[in-house]
Amino acid sequence: MQEAKTVSLTIRELMDSEQSLVAIEALELDTKTAYWVGKVMKKIRAQFNQAAKRMTDTRRALLTEIGTEVMVDAGLGDGTTRGTGQYQIKQDDIERMAKFQERMDEVLAGTTELEITPISISSLGDVKLTPRDVANLDWLLVE
Repeated sequence: MQEAKTVSLTIRELMDSEQSLVAIEALELDTKTAYWVGKVMKKIRAQFNQAAKRMTDTRRALLTEIGTEVMVDAGLGDGTTRGTGQYQIKQDDIERMAKFQERMDEVLAGTTELEITPISISSLGDVKLTPRDVANLDWLLVE
């Protein structure tokens, strides 16, 4: 088992790693290896979930700030509408869409630090990972 270390990642790098983290979690390993890989993944998953919640909250706040509320028929038969509490930016509203994307890119460029114990590729044995998974998890996997 490796020594724990602190890794600094952008939020985008962490989010891009999600499917690869799922692939690691789904591997069938011998019990001893599965135990410590599971411990590492549990810690990473908790930190990933915190970052994902921050992303969702930020996205929601930006949509509320930049977007417009979705309106629906109030059901009174007189054409009145009511707000749904949900916000959107219409695809053809290029200015708002660009502003939203710019602000989201700023958030995704932010960094987060993870305290991890790297996983040795050789300890995983004869398992199958895609080159994409290995590239996405270069911050976690070592040889």
